[in-house]
Amino acid sequence: MKKSEYQRLLAKLPKKRRRFTQEFLIDLNAKQAAIRAGYSKKTAHVQGSVLLAYPSVDAAVNAGLAEISEKLEISREYVLTSLKNVADRCMSAVPVTKRDKKTGELVETGVYKFDSAGANKALENLGRHIGVFERDNKQRRSNVVEMSTEELAKIAKKGQ
Repeated sequence: MKKSEYQRLLAKLPKKRRRFTQEFLIDLNAKQAAIRAGYSKKTAHVQGSVLLAYPSVDAAVNAGLAEISEKLEISREYVLTSLKNVADRCMSAVPVTKRDKKTGELVETGVYKFDSAGANKALENLGRHIGVFERDNKQRRSNVVEMSTEELAKIAKKGQ
């Protein structure tokens, strides 16, 4: 049987790094993966970051993630489409109803509700993917004017 790219890259790693890579793919938590791989609990948060910075570990992790995505048939398109569907569904207004005391039937109150938390989270994830917030932050930073304390004091005096 032919080895996958992930298995090939994993086999090239030293034993402890190999174990870290396998553990990292379980929950994508570098600190916990380092602990489970046998690194010290005291330094695991740093060690996890260091291990992920190794090109060989990074390549193995990426190959492992690609293999998992392929097995589960999860593509970028699938994730984005699902997020869009969640956002659309959460933003659908649903009429609030109450029971009519005379007839006992449910009647609309004229008020509508929707899942704002679900919509916000889905839209946030979609926005991150397409870089909406990154551009906004860059724009905000480019609008910042640096001034010395003396310059600020002069402007403040003029405003009085």
